[in-house]
Amino acid sequence: MAATKYSLKDIRDSSYKKRDAWWTVYLVDPIASRLMLPIANYTNISPNQLTLLAFVTGLIAAFNFYQGTYVSLVAGAVFYHISFTLDCMDGKISRLKKTGTIYGAWMDYILDRTRVAICAFALMLGQYHQTGEVYYFYLAALICFLDSTRYMNSLLVYKSLNEMRKKIDKANSKLQMDKKPVMIKHTKWVKILDGKRSQQYIKAGKKDISIKEDFLKEVVTRHPSYLKIRAFFLKRRVRLHLMSGIEYQMFIFIIATVTGLIKEGVIFSSVIMIMFESAVIYKLWLMNVDYRRQLSLLTDRIKSLSIRD
Repeated sequence: MAATKYSLKDIRDSSYKKRDAWWTVYLVDPIASRLMLPIANYTNISPNQLTLLAFVTGLIAAFNFYQGTYVSLVAGAVFYHISFTLDCMDGKISRLKKTGTIYGAWMDYILDRTRVAICAFALMLGQYHQTGEVYYFYLAALICFLDSTRYMNSLLVYKSLNEMRKKIDKANSKLQMDKKPVMIKHTKWVKILDGKRSQQYIKAGKKDISIKEDFLKEVVTRHPSYLKIRAFFLKRRVRLHLMSGIEYQMFIFIIATVTGLIKEGVIFSSVIMIMFESAVIYKLWLMNVDYRRQLSLLTDRIKSLSIRD
């Protein structure tokens, strides 16, 4: 039994992400947070145990998908959502109790991708047995490809931004050592913008607690409404990527299976996913343009200091 007693507010404050998928925010968190109360307060269930339980529940969903009948598809959808809810709870428990480990994060990621692949092929194999249509196997491959690509892209974007920040920080540190600090923070770039757009930029920045993210000047210059839209969603704890890997899975394994529109559901969600991923890549390119501009400015200032010395 847990020694510390947690309240629902404790769970919300400590385990909720600042930004999450809209499916998680509206359809999972309200349930998961209440399920966590007895688990966190009266058991010693670990995040890894919840991860394994989520995976096993996902296998039950896959078995139902394989049956191919409408009743079994609905049952599979229910089990898949239970599996996903449990999968969300493992991270929440680790953040609440601060018991997360590197191995646990690795296991969570690997089992998530494995669950998606098994459920995708189980679902499409079941439909093949029901209809004899071979294209269902291609749809299964498409699901696995896009799911893996989405999460790999997310990790690489995160890594790329970290590398950019490190190089900018390193260059800034060099200037500070010479007693010539140059602060190239997000808010400083507001001065470059003009008129009403500049005021909107500042106003949105004050409301957005995570607006300190670097390299957004080019994004805002080309798309002035970006920060306003971002602040709107952030206020609701929803991230801008409205068809992330989570929604992609839910559209296929829940909405498409319950409605019986499996082929249409996969194609529709895949197209929307590709559109949003393309937007992520485009944003990264714009941020890279801003990063190179900042780094070039810092490099020139460092060189000018060297010449003076």
